Amino acid sequence: MTHNLAEDGKESKNGFQLLVHGVVEGAECTEVGTLFARTHLFFGPDWSFLTAGQSDYSDTDVLVSPTYSNNAEIVTQLSDRAQSPFATFNWSAPFEFALQSTNPSGWPQLVVTLHTVTNGNENRDPEDKTGNLLGSGESIIGYGRCFVPCTPGHHTKKIRMMQLENATRKHQFVSMLTREKPVLRDLSYLCKGEDRIVLTARSLAGSVTLSFSVMVNGLQNCGFEL
Repeated sequence: MTHNLAEDGKESKNGFQLLVHGVVEGAECTEVGTLFARTHLFFGPDWSFLTAGQSDYSDTDVLVSPTYSNNAEIVTQLSDRAQSPFATFNWSAPFEFALQSTNPSGWPQLVVTLHTVTNGNENRDPEDKTGNLLGSGESIIGYGRCFVPCTPGHHTKKIRMMQLENATRKHQFVSMLTREKPVLRDLSYLCKGEDRIVLTARSLAGSVTLSFSVMVNGLQNCGFEL
């Protein structure tokens, strides 16, 4: 992405807009037989959610005003592993969001977490977040992240997943006694470049597939070219 000064020497007052419609298609994972996923959206301080009143539509003859829903952070349904040679899970869970910014720094990222349910709570509603994460029968299997595509059009991404591991023998011993795996409490940590080296993790066999339909409006008016 390159930056050029606009003709009047100033950036667009309203900045540019990013509209995304996506689908969490499914996953491949050999760790468990039951799985669901959560998506989490993170972006920089110069970004904000877009509302219909903030759009750059200048056509006064538009009969229907555009509306945007910011349903970026979703929970898929609980899926059983497919009875096939491939350890696949199918969700086809849609998500969408609309953002605006004057600065591409902090471009939006999606963090995907994979979860399973244990202790006989397979019928528990994944939307229920009232209970303790580790005590409610829900456990996190893996973490992954990706940048939202910055070019308009349809995109498909396969996100490689990782699983946290105990960093020391003391932590391993405590984990063995409590039967609790390490959990990352602040997911935005994955989206930052600094200090991620301190994480102890292993690659998780499989991936999560996401599809994106992306529209970018006003980027060139701000002096940026893809």
